[in-house]
Amino acid sequence: MHKNGNDFYVATGLETFDKKVGGLKKGSLSLLGSRPSIGKTAFAVNIIGKSCLNEKFHILFISLEMSKERIYQRLYAVQNNVPYTHCVGKKPVEENNAFLVIHDEPHQSVKEIRMNTIQFLEELRSKNMQLDLLIVDYLQLIQPHDITVNRTAIFKQILLGLKELAEEFNIAVLVLSQISRSRVCQEDIEGTPCVSDFKDIDKEIFESVDFVGILHRSNPDNENMELIIKKSPAGFVGNTPLLFNNSTLIFSAKSM
Repeated sequence: MHKNGNDFYVATGLETFDKKVGGLKKGSLSLLGSRPSIGKTAFAVNIIGKSCLNEKFHILFISLEMSKERIYQRLYAVQNNVPYTHCVGKKPVEENNAFLVIHDEPHQSVKEIRMNTIQFLEELRSKNMQLDLLIVDYLQLIQPHDITVNRTAIFKQILLGLKELAEEFNIAVLVLSQISRSRVCQEDIEGTPCVSDFKDIDKEIFESVDFVGILHRSNPDNENMELIIKKSPAGFVGNTPLLFNNSTLIFSAKSM
């Protein structure tokens, strides 16, 4: 666990990001969005590979879309710097040491996510260990407990429930989210996504979120990626240039 002033945080392994933002702060809720097929799951897998298995952080990954086997395949590629297509059936070396637990059951609600979190917490506490990070992939697949309300109210219930989880158990919570593919911000004629592209998430909800970031690349075949930071606990707002290898799925900081 790392410390920045009086705050403890989980390092992502991306040095420029950790310096600017202070990593993923314990007790906080972070929201990371991207348009489909840009790399938000790969970004989460990089955090696991660099921070969980390398630095021995304990991470619970709630995968509502991708199977556990496919996540292991991507994690093995990231850890070993090999094409992920060559890693079918592979598992990361430290998987058996319980630094990472993956729940890949679809259609989980916040209540079920909470139950899975508490179960892992209790297992770790019995060994005098702690849970550091909860990752949920992704927001739009979390099942609402009240289907009679509109989508904005549903996302408010979900995000507030996850925020409460972060604060109650003092863990960093990272929620991945899809953003609109078709909408374009009025202030950006080039189509760079912005906060309003988080469909059905209103301004009031964003006030309860500690970190808001958007992964973006204008050309899916290009390795150049940027993380657009719209809100952070450290107060930093701006773009962080990254490189993304489509073959190994590895994110790295881009030299300026």
